[in-house]
Amino acid sequence: PFSEILLNPLARTLTLNDSQRLRPCASLYATGGERGALARNVSSLEKAPSKRLENLCNSSGITNEGIDKHVENINEKQNIPPSEPTQHPEAIEHLFLRYNVPLDLEPGKEMSYCNYNYDLTAEIVRRVSGKSLDSFARERIFDKLGMKDSYYETPEHARKRVALRTDKLVGSEWDDGRMRIPAGSGSLLSTTMDMTIFAQMFLNNGIYGDKRVLCPSSVYEMTHNQLPGIHAMYKDETFSEANYGYGWATSETKDWLDCGSLQSSKTFWHNGWGITFLWCDPVY
Repeated sequence: PFSEILLNPLARTLTLNDSQRLRPCASLYATGGERGALARNVSSLEKAPSKRLENLCNSSGITNEGIDKHVENINEKQNIPPSEPTQHPEAIEHLFLRYNVPLDLEPGKEMSYCNYNYDLTAEIVRRVSGKSLDSFARERIFDKLGMKDSYYETPEHARKRVALRTDKLVGSEWDDGRMRIPAGSGSLLSTTMDMTIFAQMFLNNGIYGDKRVLCPSSVYEMTHNQLPGIHAMYKDETFSEANYGYGWATSETKDWLDCGSLQSSKTFWHNGWGITFLWCDPVY
């Protein structure tokens, strides 16, 4: 009965090799694979085509609702610059039209989850590395870990394996554009097996088999609360502690409704577009 509710009635039975959309890992994969490149070359942002990207990344009081309202009220499409060789031609419009979005709140006052901040993170990775998002993730993460079925730009041969949910479920909306346009949020498709490998790498403090992707200190910072004393708003819920690391949500105070009652306080997790959810519990 559970599978009948969750899956599109026209879809076949799921297997471990079926692809699922992962909003969380889209951002996590984009920021992983360190070699110190971002730290060493952060000054190269000053030479980037748009200073507005740097200004926006320095502010944190931006919400999804504020961005949507801003885009509805502007007409700058005629001024959109051409895409760069490492950038998908349709991605530049999504980024450019949001560069001047005004702040909804003062930085440091409140945490509000915003997909666009992950898109900006991915754009920084693209500019600093000089590689497309898919190429960067494949070189630094996917190929290293043997993740053969993870894509920021899903090839045609893999699209028939994408798992579709029934449209009766909230969050199951499907957008074919996300399979071809790479972005830091919502564009990654992966399989249960690849997700397991990625999660195990974090549980192993940045290593899987004999391949190291992250150093232990980076894993620690990513999976522990980086916003102590700052409350959060998410949809209609208010939380006393934001409980967010770098990319991962944390469970240190356990007041998120998405957190299970039996998991440990060291659990880190994230949900994703298409009704996906990934938990990692280093205790149990």
